[in-house]
Amino acid sequence: MGILFPYAIYLLNNLYFKKIGLTPPPLLRLNVTLLKNIIIGFLLGLLALYLSGLLFYFQTNDINNFFFKVSFPLIVFNILTAIGEEIIFRGTLLNVFAQKNKRYLGLIISAIIFALIHLLNVLIGQEVSISHILTLILA
Repeated sequence: MGILFPYAIYLLNNLYFKKIGLTPPPLLRLNVTLLKNIIIGFLLGLLALYLSGLLFYFQTNDINNFFFKVSFPLIVFNILTAIGEEIIFRGTLLNVFAQKNKRYLGLIISAIIFALIHLLNVLIGQEVSISHILTLILA
């Protein structure tokens, strides 16, 4: 079911783009270069995860902080959520602004909205700080 989430967002994007009279973004086709970049990005993300775990380990001396409890459903959920976010913020917002020749404005607005949407994490009990929001804007 979760794999349908990014595809459903893509289909909604297409309907939206057609409704406002713009060209919908193309569906990504898997090729060797894209697959290689996805694998490199995944490995870099995993490296960052374990480096932050190492930092917590040095602060607490608790080995459980180094070896995060990672499950397959958690990984799949996070990957599908990231794909959905990319489609929404880069596939929709940036494409709308790019087609109106306002790329930089689109980049700034999509970055700010992306960061502010993460304020909703407070609703599920996560702590959100100003530095977290600023980091998300820069990311």
